[in-house]
Amino acid sequence: MEYLLQSHFTWWNFFMVAIALLASYFILQFTKQVLKNTQFTGEARMPILDGVERLLVFYEPLVILLLLSAFVLVNPFFHGILVVLIVVGSFTHIKNYISGRIMQLDKNVSVCNRIRVDKQTGVISEMGRLGLKLKTDKGIQYINYSKLMKDGFMLLSGDEIGGYYRLKITPKDPKEKVNYPLQLMDMFATTPYLDWNYKPTLTQTNEENLALNAKIMVRENGHLQDLVKLIEERGFTCNVK
Repeated sequence: MEYLLQSHFTWWNFFMVAIALLASYFILQFTKQVLKNTQFTGEARMPILDGVERLLVFYEPLVILLLLSAFVLVNPFFHGILVVLIVVGSFTHIKNYISGRIMQLDKNVSVCNRIRVDKQTGVISEMGRLGLKLKTDKGIQYINYSKLMKDGFMLLSGDEIGGYYRLKITPKDPKEKVNYPLQLMDMFATTPYLDWNYKPTLTQTNEENLALNAKIMVRENGHLQDLVKLIEERGFTCNVK
């Protein structure tokens, strides 16, 4: 029994494992950000980005599990008891975290999409590790993932609410050497119509005309047409999707 409680796994081994796991995790995160922000418009970008995002959904909890296992191996008895206490004390958070990992596999549950939970209808404004924030006409409501999995929800389509919109923005006279995403973000930074509680996002399509998909939140729904007019005055065509 005493032999089983002894371990040849040292703190040095633990730190080496931790460095390797965390380094690979940050490399994947960096790759994800590069693919999101790159100007590369080839057809391979979106499938690769989708693959990296799905890999991260599983890889993050795997890193946590392996780090906890390595921590226990350093001192099986005492560290094992400590980990059990942490797991028991954090069971609700762990349940929400696992539910969130499962929900992230569904691309329809993402920021800017509309859902109905119980009697609340709104737009997802933020997705965290333990829950999401739902923007409704009454304000921001926080809902944990366990509740969503238990009570269920409905994805909605149709007109946007709460000031969230998707736009397709295309240069009227496209030129390959012009950085249109930077040009648009500079314009967004100076316009009074946007609500910067939600940062605008721009992603390039695979079309040859350098079209961009934008997700934005305006301060008031009436500001949408003013924003569209401003974009068109800057040399773009703008359509609400």
